[in-house]
Amino acid sequence: MSEELLGQVVMWGGPRGGPRKPYGFIEYEKSGESCRMFYLRESCRPDVIGRISDCFVVGTLVKFSIERRLHPGDGQLIAVDVCPIFREEFTGDVEAYRETSQIIRWVVDQKNGFVVRPCSEQIYFQAGDVVPGHESQFRKLEVGCWIYHGIASEIVNEELKFRAVNIECYNDAEQERLRTGLPLEESAVESTPAPVLEQPVLPLAPESALLKPERRNKTLLELIREDRNGTSEH
Repeated sequence: MSEELLGQVVMWGGPRGGPRKPYGFIEYEKSGESCRMFYLRESCRPDVIGRISDCFVVGTLVKFSIERRLHPGDGQLIAVDVCPIFREEFTGDVEAYRETSQIIRWVVDQKNGFVVRPCSEQIYFQAGDVVPGHESQFRKLEVGCWIYHGIASEIVNEELKFRAVNIECYNDAEQERLRTGLPLEESAVESTPAPVLEQPVLPLAPESALLKPERRNKTLLELIREDRNGTSEH
């Protein structure tokens, strides 16, 4: 088993100024020396719902191993099984998990393609995973449309792959709202200004007995007691 090392992501996406590419570099120390190791998107260990974008953030502390690439004639070392040390693990129900993703590749004849997820990963989807009742809307999909789906994993050629499952399709109005960045449903609660409460008008005391000289030096409590007992002279 390969030795597990600790390092930090120092670059992702290709050289500055050039086209973005799915690779980067990790810096680490070994035997007191500073080293740098190349890694690919497929080098990253996904979480239980297939997210790996946390492996691409510059400055992230990661753990990884080193292996030689298996391509013929290529003996380059590469970082594999890259995973953030402080990854925030998904703790919900994987089977109940749902998200909205956008189609970036669509093969009309085969009714399948790829979507980009909110976490920036791309995964495969196909007609066979559509929820009953959404077939007609699925046939209308094209690049740029959105789907609502769950996540499933499978082993393909000894590699863990994720795909969209339990696919539901948004209707035309919902698609348009998603394209323009609007929420799917308009708020049913309209903003209504708060009513202005009128101050109650208190009745005036007749000639106000409070003005009588013999009552001016008494406290309010004493005056109230006199009024309740009927001892005041009006």
